[in-house]
Amino acid sequence: MCLNNIAAKINIFRDRSIIKMENKQTTWLQRNAIILTFVVLKLLIHLLTNHNYGFHRDEFLYLAEGDHLDWGYLEVPPFISILAFIVNNVLGSSIEAVRLFPTLFGAAIVALSGLMAREMGAKRFGEFLACFTVLFSLVFLRVSLLFQPVIIEVFFWTLFGYLLIRYINEGTTKWLIYLGIAFGLGMMNKYSSAFFIFSMGVAMLFTNERKLLINKYFWISALIAFLIFLPNLFWQYSYNFPVVHHMKELRETQLVNVKPINFFVDQLLMNITALPVVLLGFYALIFTRSRYKLIGLTALFVILLLLITSGKSYYTIGVYPMVMAGGAVFIEKITSSKLAFWFRPALLVSVLLLLYPLLPITVPYLSLPKMIEYKNKMVSKGIDSPFRWEDGNVHELPQDYADMFGWDEMAEKAAKVYHSLPPEEQKQTIIFCGNYGFAGALHHYRKQYNLPEIHSLNASFMLWMPPNPTFKTMIYIDFVRNNDEDAFHLFKSVKKMGEVTNPYAREKGTGVYLLQEPIQNIDRLVESAIKEERSFLVRN
Repeated sequence: MCLNNIAAKINIFRDRSIIKMENKQTTWLQRNAIILTFVVLKLLIHLLTNHNYGFHRDEFLYLAEGDHLDWGYLEVPPFISILAFIVNNVLGSSIEAVRLFPTLFGAAIVALSGLMAREMGAKRFGEFLACFTVLFSLVFLRVSLLFQPVIIEVFFWTLFGYLLIRYINEGTTKWLIYLGIAFGLGMMNKYSSAFFIFSMGVAMLFTNERKLLINKYFWISALIAFLIFLPNLFWQYSYNFPVVHHMKELRETQLVNVKPINFFVDQLLMNITALPVVLLGFYALIFTRSRYKLIGLTALFVILLLLITSGKSYYTIGVYPMVMAGGAVFIEKITSSKLAFWFRPALLVSVLLLLYPLLPITVPYLSLPKMIEYKNKMVSKGIDSPFRWEDGNVHELPQDYADMFGWDEMAEKAAKVYHSLPPEEQKQTIIFCGNYGFAGALHHYRKQYNLPEIHSLNASFMLWMPPNPTFKTMIYIDFVRNNDEDAFHLFKSVKKMGEVTNPYAREKGTGVYLLQEPIQNIDRLVESAIKEERSFLVRN
């Protein structure tokens, strides 16, 4: 067994030496032509389509966080707020500017996938297949659209995989240091990076990399990651660890509905266009004599951990680029003979054939009329799940797309009400929104319409709400069902001034209300309500 291992290592070093010698005879551009081609394709796909619809509600929230820089927020750590600050103050407020970062992160994921395949021994077709399957994957096309922490997390997880592979290949400590930096930054983007880190630690126990546990540079790397993440830990402590409250609320309202069978089905559906590459990737990385078993086991343990903890299906997305890279290398090897060579073009064509009918719900390249036609065709064929919302009904657009309409109309109507007031009354007017989507939209359009600060007690807007605001008039934005809102009881005059009428908007019917003539003890009641809403942020 020992002699076999020595011989295998000699062969690996010999192969890598040959590759390095060949690489010296080619230019950097020639060596990376395949990867660069796919990066350019990725950039073009999103740059040409990501502005066809409007902003998404979640994007407004993260952009608002960029105007309130801090070491943490109720939803996420601060990484995306730094990007939002750059967008708000450097790139501008256009939808193309806002969605530039997700496009760039998506392109980086494609590039890293090709590089991982190369590091695992891929030749030209292996690199091509790794980039191809990631580029034309339903899930990676979808997450590269919106300005959200999800695409950044997928990038970091892919970077984790690449750095692990480089360390396995070279054994030099610099890759451990880089990994520690990446882990720290990943945790500063989303706490769910801990799933990857924990799963990697467990996977190490089943591989030769367990020796890292006695490597001082591994622990130096861990210390670096901890120090990078430390400011957010201090922030969490100062606010009584709101992440715990958030996870409890998430578990009670959403994760409780996650069923294991649905979780597994979602894993298959997310990777439907590249399923052979994914399945063979797991097989090659875990069940063959692969040097990269740590990569396969880490991906597997992430999936199992999220299944056990009732995590959302899409939390696993970040493990698939490295699995696809492993699958691409394996497929290249088993199809190198003349007899099996036909499988390569068949696989590539099958990816495109599976993607094409589902592309409109992944990339918003169709105009609204064309999208409605597409929806009618899909529903007539019995495929209505992409258009079925949380309310259980089938609508004209997928729910995420519908969340990109109506916001500018909402801001315009709120501004019209505000500017209809006398100047003296405007100074004593507060704009209050029922949820972060409304508040984020009005915050985004605030300068355009010359509006005052926007307030809400939902999501991180709660952190920015003054504890005892003084006002005599309120412009209230919310979807009101029965005219029995708590805010309405604080005023003697309640008038509905307008509502969102865009037929495609998920928020169609959201009202803009003018509340005047406050009751006598309104200041005390508002202060008490704010204190109660924020009570979980205060340590007992």
